[in-house]
Amino acid sequence: MIIERPDDRVLETVFLTNVNLAFPLQARKWLALLQNDPLSGIRIKPNVSRPAADMGFSFSSNGFGLRGPDKPDAGTVIFGTSFAMGMTVDNGDNWYDELDFEDGALNLGLPVGIAEMQNLLEELHTGPRRTAIFLYHPNIWGHEVKFSTLRGKDVDAFAEFRWSLDLAQAFEKGAKIIGTMSKGKNKNLMIAEVLGQLYLLNAKYSLSDQGFVEQTYRPATKGLVDMLSAFENVLVVRLPTKEELAFSHLQHPALRDLRQNHLSGWEFFKSQVVEQLPRSEVHEGDCFELSDYQPCDTHWNRAGNARMRNLLRSLGYAA
Repeated sequence: MIIERPDDRVLETVFLTNVNLAFPLQARKWLALLQNDPLSGIRIKPNVSRPAADMGFSFSSNGFGLRGPDKPDAGTVIFGTSFAMGMTVDNGDNWYDELDFEDGALNLGLPVGIAEMQNLLEELHTGPRRTAIFLYHPNIWGHEVKFSTLRGKDVDAFAEFRWSLDLAQAFEKGAKIIGTMSKGKNKNLMIAEVLGQLYLLNAKYSLSDQGFVEQTYRPATKGLVDMLSAFENVLVVRLPTKEELAFSHLQHPALRDLRQNHLSGWEFFKSQVVEQLPRSEVHEGDCFELSDYQPCDTHWNRAGNARMRNLLRSLGYAA
């Protein structure tokens, strides 16, 4: 059920109680952990450690300014955006935690574009290229569009993307979002109750102009093919979005259209990347459920991370 005009209790629960890194007051805390980087555009500040009280979940980075396994000479390399990186659950509950990769692993997951992933691989990985694990999420297209504006320029990412750490601005933007929601005037965001749980959904989340993507970023996908082809084995796992999974419960037209957009992007990725690889295995991500996601954020909750961990074990990529 879509809640057309949420009351104060619902709004407080959705925006002020739950983890939601897209909400300005929480986004500024995440942005404060980032710094500009000449190779990847942005990177997490190295050796960061934050308690759960800060962002609603404990968070740490390694000496490379990345997350997760950090063995440069490993035979397994992990690629993807923030899902691959691990977000919104406590340290120890991310999908890669407690996994035993046979020869170790290096996690290059970061919410950046394709060329930036390539740069990180060339800079950091020194081991044999045996296995690549690529977590496909439709936000890869948005990141590619965004980070392409930085390449070849001496540009500050924070200035280019208009990221602000200003608390007053965050309060102002947050109040505006809550105000439009309370009046039922927000064109993109919707609050729904599904199986007794409140969910915040975005009908435009990771929506891509597929024609624009296909015409403009074929060279980027070619670079991805070149990068992944260097590995003996490649596993690609498609990650459905929370909005896609919510459609089966709500049957909302906007969610149907968004789901189709995401599926179109996935088919393009398979045709331009996966089918061009000499060796690859694909998992369609059909094991994930709406309950695997944070109700008001885009990322997995503890259960979703556990499901991803168990998937890799069942496929034989880790123990």
